[in-house]
Amino acid sequence: MQVRVAAATLQAAVDIPEEDRDGYWTNLNFLNSLRELGNTVSLVQSDIPDYLTGLRRRDGIVPRWPHRTMELTSRRRSDEIPKAIEQLQAKYIVGKERQDAVDICLASNIIEVGVDIDRLALMTIVGQPKTTAQYIQVSGRVGRNPGVSPGLVITIFGAAKPRDRSHYERFRTYHQQLYAQVEPTSVTPFATPVLRRALHAAAVAYVRQTSPETLGPDPFPSSAYDEAIRLLRERAEVAEPDEVPVLDRFARDRARQWGGWERTKWDANPAPFGDPLQGLMRFAGTLPDLDRRATIWDVPTSMRNVDAECRLEISQAYLFEDTLAEDPI
Repeated sequence: MQVRVAAATLQAAVDIPEEDRDGYWTNLNFLNSLRELGNTVSLVQSDIPDYLTGLRRRDGIVPRWPHRTMELTSRRRSDEIPKAIEQLQAKYIVGKERQDAVDICLASNIIEVGVDIDRLALMTIVGQPKTTAQYIQVSGRVGRNPGVSPGLVITIFGAAKPRDRSHYERFRTYHQQLYAQVEPTSVTPFATPVLRRALHAAAVAYVRQTSPETLGPDPFPSSAYDEAIRLLRERAEVAEPDEVPVLDRFARDRARQWGGWERTKWDANPAPFGDPLQGLMRFAGTLPDLDRRATIWDVPTSMRNVDAECRLEISQAYLFEDTLAEDPI
């Protein structure tokens, strides 16, 4: 079914008048898991071209091959995501023989937020998303310019999945009450792991945003820091009053560290960002310099990527040792 839908949407874009093709030239595919996405990659590479070849023989069409495909998932490095989004922004150009616009984009839940591209108007959702909130967020990535290209979302349900069957059977009712189906979420903004990871980041952000640009981390800006903690504490008293003592403890520890380190620079990231020897903070997830004993704050720069990344490689360098058993005789 995925192969037939993908082939149909590829060919249908060619039948649209050229001035209206841009929004429907790129088919943004959403898949619930990387395993399903990996299976779809093989479909794009082999099954869809084979099916288009069969249509050419049977119906005499001129196939539109999926030449430009891309993947937008967490498997790509953080620095590659902005480049991929920029690639998605490439438009269909009327009269150009070989287009730069992407034909098929395979995406995971990374597109829920941050992908605001007005030209996209076609999406295929493979399998019902895990939550209604995710379904709304994902499907909202297309059709953002309805006056030019109204959005078209195609949902493919799996007959072998009970949840997909349920959504298929009550498709109209579900969509008529879509926002009423949004599941409640639990949030613990002042939990201990959150305070350990982000309290100092919020305090530093407040100090730097409310102080003159010439302000440095040394001497310790106690008045601005205390004001930042006061604001956070007021919010904690409303949201999570049981966590206020923990917040106070972390705030005292961070103040003691900041004042005792006497760092002269804000950034401790490798050049050209900052000074790794005298900086106060480094990007969260970056590896520390094992030759240095100085402690540096890990500060998140994104609400999405806050953990370290590593690349897995399979090594063929095995060390074999031949052992000769002694003859007991």
